[in-house]
Amino acid sequence: MLKVTIWARNVKGWNSLSRAYKISTLGFILVGVGVFVLFNWLNVVSSEDYRQRDLAIFWLNGHALLNGQNPYIRPEWFAATKATNVVFHNPIFLYPPWTAIVLLPLGAMPIGLAALFLLVSSEVCFAGAFWLGRQLLEWQAPALTWLYLLIALAVLSRPLSVLIHNGQLALWLLFPATLAGWWLVKSNNQDFWAGLLVALLLIKPQLAICPALALGVWVVWERRWRVLVGAVTGACGLVMLSLPLGWGSWQGWLEYMGEKTEAVQTCPTIWGAFYQIFGASSHPTVWYAASLVACGLIVAVMAITLWRLHKQGWLNPTLKLLLLLSFGFVGAETIMPYGLVYDQVVLILPFMVGYSLTLIPAITHTKFAKGVRWSLVGAVTLFTQLLWILMVNTHFLNWDVLEPISILVLLCAVCWRLPRASIPQLKPNREHLLTEPYATNAH
Repeated sequence: MLKVTIWARNVKGWNSLSRAYKISTLGFILVGVGVFVLFNWLNVVSSEDYRQRDLAIFWLNGHALLNGQNPYIRPEWFAATKATNVVFHNPIFLYPPWTAIVLLPLGAMPIGLAALFLLVSSEVCFAGAFWLGRQLLEWQAPALTWLYLLIALAVLSRPLSVLIHNGQLALWLLFPATLAGWWLVKSNNQDFWAGLLVALLLIKPQLAICPALALGVWVVWERRWRVLVGAVTGACGLVMLSLPLGWGSWQGWLEYMGEKTEAVQTCPTIWGAFYQIFGASSHPTVWYAASLVACGLIVAVMAITLWRLHKQGWLNPTLKLLLLLSFGFVGAETIMPYGLVYDQVVLILPFMVGYSLTLIPAITHTKFAKGVRWSLVGAVTLFTQLLWILMVNTHFLNWDVLEPISILVLLCAVCWRLPRASIPQLKPNREHLLTEPYATNAH
């Protein structure tokens, strides 16, 4: 209650509001928290279908390890699956051995409690990443505006609803990535710890590679080498965690990853989309070539956008970091071969960056900025539902790749507009994202 009150006092004009309004606002927040807890509890205890969701796999992994069974040895994994009545058709645990060790505590809980923990922790990570994004972007809008946006995203975003239903790890990665960015921007003394957080992204490698490379570019650009030391230390620590499982675990996992290449063909990525367009009816070389060209174009657009802002003198370390992280997450959902719709929740960060850039004073009231704001909100809410309808009616399984592409287009459009519109008012050497007039007048 104390934390809620402190937060509420920071809302613009809070002290001037009537007592009745304050009580009703705090009551709304407390009721919302109660509904949140009740929804999560009912979502788990009212249905046994969580045994068929992804979260059951994470629980089964820990349960098998605690019972002396190796989740990367096929007969032992099959025996654990049969004994626990968990419905899962993959012959081993899908994630790298260090992820198996990190998730081991879930196996010590009853499966229902583990499902509830994963559900609630993912939602807390979502809210935490959203709050940290607001701090990074220094948006001075009333805090309730962010709350309403948060609710809209939670209710209308299909990737988020699918992730919450299935129980997946993407939000466990979005939060440490955002926290690492916050540490890098707010303090020069947390670089090593930020690097350790970046290493945690390796829990889900297909989501880690592009953001990690993007952060690597920032580290080299800003010469913040302790971040690299922290990331390497964290990666080595994860590898050492997996050593008790033995080399056979690594061998089993790598062999299965080689067998799983066919799954790429149905993933909502560039590779999956181009397979359905070219691969099924032509030589595989056409599919590979078309996918590589498209991925190269996406990387080129990101690089040219950053370089243009840099040449205009517009980039500062904060905006540079946020754009690189945003491009990294977009890359993870487009140019990486493997990915699923629930992983697209990480696009919340590029959405927030693009939305906040439209609030720069020089363009905030223009039709362009208003159009981009509405388009960004639509792209992460209603557009995701439209893509699902298209997928169901056309049997084209990869429509969802248009979600990260649309976010990228809108974000780059804002970036290309900003230098021309805002450069007279900017102070490029300022260490914060937004301009002085915006920080003092936009309330």
